[in-house]
Amino acid sequence: MSKQEEIEKKAFQALQRLRKVTKMGAAEKDWNLNEFPNFDVYDYSPNQRLDGDNRYKLAGREWSIILQTSILQAIHDILGNRLGYTIDFEEWFKDFEYEFIKALPIGKQPPEAKLKPWGKEVKNRPKKLNLLDKKEAAKKGYMIIRFWPDREAEDTSILLAGTYSELRQQMLAIMRPSGGSGGQGSLMSGSSVIRRKGQPQVILWFVEDREDVEEGYDPVWGRISFRLMDCSDGVSGDQPAISKADVERLATQIHTLFCAPNRAIWRKGKEMYVYADYKKGYDFRVLCRNVSDGREVVQKVLQIQNHTFEAKRGRQSVPDDPMAAYPTVPPTFTLFGEQRKQDRLRPIADVKFSYAELLLGSINIPIILVNPEGKILPNGVNATANT
Repeated sequence: MSKQEEIEKKAFQALQRLRKVTKMGAAEKDWNLNEFPNFDVYDYSPNQRLDGDNRYKLAGREWSIILQTSILQAIHDILGNRLGYTIDFEEWFKDFEYEFIKALPIGKQPPEAKLKPWGKEVKNRPKKLNLLDKKEAAKKGYMIIRFWPDREAEDTSILLAGTYSELRQQMLAIMRPSGGSGGQGSLMSGSSVIRRKGQPQVILWFVEDREDVEEGYDPVWGRISFRLMDCSDGVSGDQPAISKADVERLATQIHTLFCAPNRAIWRKGKEMYVYADYKKGYDFRVLCRNVSDGREVVQKVLQIQNHTFEAKRGRQSVPDDPMAAYPTVPPTFTLFGEQRKQDRLRPIADVKFSYAELLLGSINIPIILVNPEGKILPNGVNATANT
């Protein structure tokens, strides 16, 4: 090779290095000098923890790449702060299980001996188990967890799925005082604060008839709860303490509405009917097959306290594709060499009223109002609870 040819080759290689780019896709053929691109392509992620192995392509000159990444990072951080998806889910749950009481500044936390997260003893606080690792969750775009409202009660677990933001909302909805176990919090209604601590909670339980249960599945259960706002548990709250006569009337009314002459039926489905009247203690999310079924359940529950149904307080929530979101026959998975079925989400089933209980923060055991045999039992349980 002549000296001139060697100089030309070195100059060509130098220009190649200056203009070389990480190519997308398969390896390219050799490029001629005039065909070399004058821009770069980069793989980019605004948050590796959230994106996992996913990357996004940015193309341009060096100054353009710097501008793009700075703008994208700013947008990511702004939206993350407003929408909450940059909050560390595990750190958030550590505060959540203690009803965020331990996240308060020192001096504003109650004494350790009086700490009752979600209205329960510390040993009964909620817990969770991640069923996907972070890489699997990032790939799918959602996390699946097993959630226990009470870590001491193994049979209370619920399967939840969604983005981290959605999971936080689901768990708060389960544990919030008006729809869950009760706690040391309050709800906002307009400009007023509605306190739930100390307000007795009534829970109605429904279950699918054994003969209707599909082979290979457990019976479908239903749970509806509300608060009594005109009385208290005798320790907290500004209302008069609930009396034995109040409990008797409550039990008799539930028995009349849900047991006689036949057990009330709740037609569960894939749609949801939402009804909220916080001042009266209601915040319902009723799974149903249509609006009519959802309203029927809500109206029946309101009759327990002779409250009037107000249509303006109800609304329907329906997925764009209910069968795709909540398949009737869930997919299977392989574990330990065996094919297993995933849990059903929003199964279609008729569940019948089973029993009703009353929860008071001032005592540690539930008061059974109506038992599974349809008997009213407040007297005997009250005698036990007050000893």
